[in-house]
Amino acid sequence: MFHRPRYQRLVAAIGGVLLTAALALPAAAAEVTLDCTYVPITGNEFVADTMNGVPAYYNLTGPTYYCAELIPRYFAEVYGLELHCSEGSLTVLNNDDYYFVKTDNPQPGDVLYGSPAARGKGYSHWAIVKENNGDSLTLFEQNWSWNGQAGINRVLEFPTTAYECYTLVSRSGQEIQPVEGSVAAVSAWAEPYIQQAAEAGIADLKTDFGSTVDRETFCQMAVNILSTYGLTAEGDTACEQAAALGLVSNTDGTGAISRQEAAVIASRVLEAAGADLTGSTTALSVYADVEDIADWAVESVADLTACGLFSGNNGCFNPTDLLTNEQAVALMVRVYDNPTPSVTYNTVGTTACAAESVVAMAAGDMMLSRTLRSAN
Repeated sequence: MFHRPRYQRLVAAIGGVLLTAALALPAAAAEVTLDCTYVPITGNEFVADTMNGVPAYYNLTGPTYYCAELIPRYFAEVYGLELHCSEGSLTVLNNDDYYFVKTDNPQPGDVLYGSPAARGKGYSHWAIVKENNGDSLTLFEQNWSWNGQAGINRVLEFPTTAYECYTLVSRSGQEIQPVEGSVAAVSAWAEPYIQQAAEAGIADLKTDFGSTVDRETFCQMAVNILSTYGLTAEGDTACEQAAALGLVSNTDGTGAISRQEAAVIASRVLEAAGADLTGSTTALSVYADVEDIADWAVESVADLTACGLFSGNNGCFNPTDLLTNEQAVALMVRVYDNPTPSVTYNTVGTTACAAESVVAMAAGDMMLSRTLRSAN
């Protein structure tokens, strides 16, 4: 009879035990990243991303800003809460009414924690949910880097066993509100626009109300409005779809939107919807800073000013100022409400049509106005 050498029998026995153990235990649940944008880290305290005005920091050299540092800082700045954040544990130290519970339906602002074992890696990771996409989560996080670049807007496959999700709740049942002055808090004037935008399918804004709107978000609103007219286009992103619809030429969705850029896109939305915008550039005489408006934006700013959808603040248009999310929503809701605007005026308080009036509403640093047609 043939006998294997003793060491071969020993190796076979060990292999059998390991195989049996592997079959008996569940497979390691490695996280699945579906998408991630990387931006070069250009210096220390580099701000790669923000959420509700809270920055995610990266250092090019020196100490690392770890993922766990972001969590207590976020809740301190947004909610005024002091947190103790340890491996898989979140404790509110300065408010007995608030505590964290696990959730299987994380929403923007909720916290993710992945242990080394759950992630199938040698280290844990913390992140904050930026958006729940149904079958994935877009994350706001820190210390997710590769080759000198910071990862932003990482999209994680969801559901996942690699992370546990936590949401902040109140023992008394009161609504948890951001601290006054936080960009996470919606301005009172913007609340009806935020609600109407959600109901109309224009935008469903839940966070970052006072933060600068990015191009992808603004283009998504424009695309959503045109879809109500049956105008759609192919594209992997809203910026690509907007470009195909002739609204923009730059398909990079990460940049901010200035007031004059917003005017151009909004006017193109109106034109695509069938509006005949014929505003005279003399309407710009109401702005003391008219010379600051870029040549490529003059006509659009004049059109929207003349039809009463866009106006300035304290006699200036401030063309290069950046729009916040809630200002952008307010503007696009007014565009949605007025697909064929007709009010024209050349100077403050003068309208070209006596049957119409212009009602102006302060929108933070931006003044918007909506055309109201009289009953007669």
